[in-house]
Amino acid sequence: MKTCYMSNQHEDFAFSERSSQNGINGPFEDKDAKSATSQLKELPVEFVGRGEVRGFEFRQIMKSDKGYIYEVRQLELKPYYEVFRRIENHRFGCISYPGSSSFGITIWTAKTMADALERFKNL
Repeated sequence: MKTCYMSNQHEDFAFSERSSQNGINGPFEDKDAKSATSQLKELPVEFVGRGEVRGFEFRQIMKSDKGYIYEVRQLELKPYYEVFRRIENHRFGCISYPGSSSFGITIWTAKTMADALERFKNL
């Protein structure tokens, strides 16, 4: 699941990319405006999964400049933890939660908080 919360900046950024390719000055031509778009929207502290993780509840436990730990809950399951590297999605101006195809590459599951913290230290 890739979670990316987009804002209106995405539309302006896309316009700017297309416009500059066509030689038209877009809304992000001055340096101050460009630096404002470099601010990436962070992942939410809590959210309910959609799509393939529908019915799962996610709660951020820790974050650093390298990654995150989220506690994952579902009704019948014991809580577990997902530890993953920070993925900066500059195209959409946000941090992305890795999808299921990234397990073992940029995201890992831990049964205990101690195991999650160990993995988190080694990101």
